[in-house]
Amino acid sequence: IDQQPKEPGLYIGMSRTLQQLKQADRAQAVLQKGLDAQASSELYRELGDLAFARGDYVGAAAAFENAVSRGLGNSEDFRTWARYADTLQWIPGRNDAARAAYSKARDLILARLEKHPTNLDWMSRAALYSAKIGDAKQAEALILQLEPRVQDRPEALFRIGVSQEILGNRAAAVGAILKAKSLG
Repeated sequence: IDQQPKEPGLYIGMSRTLQQLKQADRAQAVLQKGLDAQASSELYRELGDLAFARGDYVGAAAAFENAVSRGLGNSEDFRTWARYADTLQWIPGRNDAARAAYSKARDLILARLEKHPTNLDWMSRAALYSAKIGDAKQAEALILQLEPRVQDRPEALFRIGVSQEILGNRAAAVGAILKAKSLG
């Protein structure tokens, strides 16, 4: 870090090591030092993940918002938009903002799916985010395409299960989640 103070990966690696050593305060300080040297979407995303794990949802939301902001972060990163949305759900009164962030994440994935229509990971995420924003028609259409193709993919099955639960299909949700669990 002393030799390459503007390299975000070094701060992230040090922070993760400190987190493994149960030194969350020091891990956060390292990320802040990296942001002081040079702001980056990677450092803000890592800071958001750390704040979320510590239960600091307001701090996590602020970090994720910086991670996806135009000019400062990476506004095309659907995973960070989804993390931002997940975090906003934990903050009272921020459900509309969470839906907007899920919508942005879904739109970014759908644009990618136009070029790569067989990407099952993206398709399952699009189904989940569609369900989370209340677009049942889109979620159900994606689930119908996915179900026969993901019977050996636990992550996709889990997302289908959560989507089904949000859509009010409890039996389908439990079936998909149990199948995902059986696959590890």
